[in-house]
Amino acid sequence: MFAKRLSPLPTPDTIVIHMSVVEARTLKQICQHVGGDPNASPRKHTDALNRALSDAGVYNAQHTIMGRCEIFFDDTTNKETL
Repeated sequence: MFAKRLSPLPTPDTIVIHMSVVEARTLKQICQHVGGDPNASPRKHTDALNRALSDAGVYNAQHTIMGRCEIFFDDTTNKETL
């Protein structure tokens, strides 16, 4: 389990998620297979999730088979925000 980290109370635009280590490793794997511009597409959010998971001590699952599947986001600059 992760060590508890002190953080401010969630604000109305913040979501706090509790998940198992296996779920966190799965999310990390998904975040590492997202394509798109890292600054002008939703990929910036999956990159941030990936960094947060790494900071929390989550590492990739063992025996993971890496395939060519990926999620690719279009550039969202000057478009409706997600």
